[in-house]
Amino acid sequence: MAEEKTLRESGLIHLLPKFRGLRNKDPYNHLKEFHVVCFSMKLDRITEDRIKLRAFPFSLEDATKKWLFYLPAGSITSWEQMMKTFLERYYPASRVNNVRRELFGIKQHTHENLFDFWERFKELCASCRQHDIPE
Repeated sequence: MAEEKTLRESGLIHLLPKFRGLRNKDPYNHLKEFHVVCFSMKLDRITEDRIKLRAFPFSLEDATKKWLFYLPAGSITSWEQMMKTFLERYYPASRVNNVRRELFGIKQHTHENLFDFWERFKELCASCRQHDIPE
């Protein structure tokens, strides 16, 4: 397809972060890094959402790539839908609940200064967009 050829020629594919689905890797961070790379690419007559949809498979490796290819044909028609499906698979409700529990029980460690505690708290909040704690 012409779009894939354009993506390859742009060099975008080589700049993409890689996600393998490991438990200790944050799918939100992957999407953020992926967005930064895709946002930096402006290709003629191709929208940013279209670029993301076409480039996303190249950012996945191993079991995550297999997971994507086993989705029913035509089941993903927008970037929003892709992100939602990806996060449902790699950031399940059980993980959301664990982060929520951690957030509600977070305490400053004995020898931890306020700045370090605040950074740890913000990092924990950023790791889970669905924590349901008001700003």
